[in-house]
Amino acid sequence: MMYEKAVITQDLWKKRWMMYEKAVITQDLWKKRWMMYEKAVITQDLWKKRWMMYEKAVITQDLWKKRWMMYEKY
Repeated sequence: MMYEKAVITQDLWKKRWMMYEKAVITQDLWKKRWMMYEKAVITQDLWKKRWMMYEKAVITQDLWKKRWMMYEKY
């Protein structure tokens, strides 16, 4: 009986350990997913900033073109 009890206890510990390991692995996966998500958000932000800079440049260029045309008229 003591032997059986020991085997059962060992089994319980094994199950607990496996659950713990699963939890750690799951947590790791979530951490990785979150990091990927954060990276994506940061990248998106960078693209937005680049796009805004590009748009600003285009608008500025347009203004210069208009000014130049006005200057050429006179």
